[in-house]
Amino acid sequence: MGLMLIRSLMTATLAVGLAGVAGAQSGSSANAALGVEVSRAIGGRLVTCPAKLNVTAQAVCLYVPGTLDANKAKVKARLGARAIGDWKTSGKTASLVVREGNVGSYVLLAQLGASELLVIVDSPKAARGALSSQVKTAPATTRPATTPTSAGATFVNVADLRGLVTATPQTGGVVQLTRAGGLLIVTPGSTSARTASGAVTLTSAPFQGGAGLLLPVDALKLLGCTVTNATAGTANVTCGSSKATVKLAVR
Repeated sequence: MGLMLIRSLMTATLAVGLAGVAGAQSGSSANAALGVEVSRAIGGRLVTCPAKLNVTAQAVCLYVPGTLDANKAKVKARLGARAIGDWKTSGKTASLVVREGNVGSYVLLAQLGASELLVIVDSPKAARGALSSQVKTAPATTRPATTPTSAGATFVNVADLRGLVTATPQTGGVVQLTRAGGLLIVTPGSTSARTASGAVTLTSAPFQGGAGLLLPVDALKLLGCTVTNATAGTANVTCGSSKATVKLAVR
């Protein structure tokens, strides 16, 4: 079922939010961090936003079970004082402006069916663009499909990167990988991922093995790490001033 993002709803939301956030701007890392917070509150997993939506490349989307009324309170309670004002509701959509550091973002909930929501996290700059057109949310059948691992791809066990990269499990199987100046959010079984700069596509899908999450070794470049001497089943990984020799797995 398609839903409209109504001009009056978004205008009212931004009028309240932009007044309370000085110098609000598009913040890709802020959107990603806020998306993780929303996921912790109501579940769901981070995905690439449907192409039909008029949002920036830095937008974060989630598919979440439930209804507007059941989830609005959970999100606002999780965000606490960072929420500016209250939810602005129109029909089957509701939006909330949030202060994330010195960046203003919005959270939009759109009811797709009786028991499923599409959640969008983006910046007020993107919201202004959404005001100029009526945008339909994509039906559940268009959500990004999981992607199999490419044959012969080389992986590294995230557990072996301890000391180089911090791995934080999120709701729905999502894993957030961080290091100084780097952010990568991945979902096992999917090549869709996010960095602080926006959506990216991995060469192969991460997967859960017996010893933990295995990540395509070339995905480490997205965290600003370098991989050298990848021979005989091992490789040297350098992330900033930290280095380690790790085992490689081919699948």
